[in-house]
Amino acid sequence: MSGASGGNGREYLIEFIDMGHAVRVAAIDVETGEEVVIQAPKSASEAEMKRVAVAKLDRKLGLSGQPKAEKKRPGTGPGRGIKV
Repeated sequence: MSGASGGNGREYLIEFIDMGHAVRVAAIDVETGEEVVIQAPKSASEAEMKRVAVAKLDRKLGLSGQPKAEKKRPGTGPGRGIKV
């Protein structure tokens, strides 16, 4: 396990687990305890695996700078079946 910090100054724990032809990478936010997991090929660099895992965690925490997509209720758009 190693520590890392994101572009927004938060601290993360990064864990790499070898799984045959792939690597399981877990990123954990130190402050909130939120965790995300990705799988990457062994050919990917450690820096790239960290970047992707931290980006996924930032997105989960709402820190990516991108607005979250609003969830649409099913059946509210055209072509969604027959209203009775």
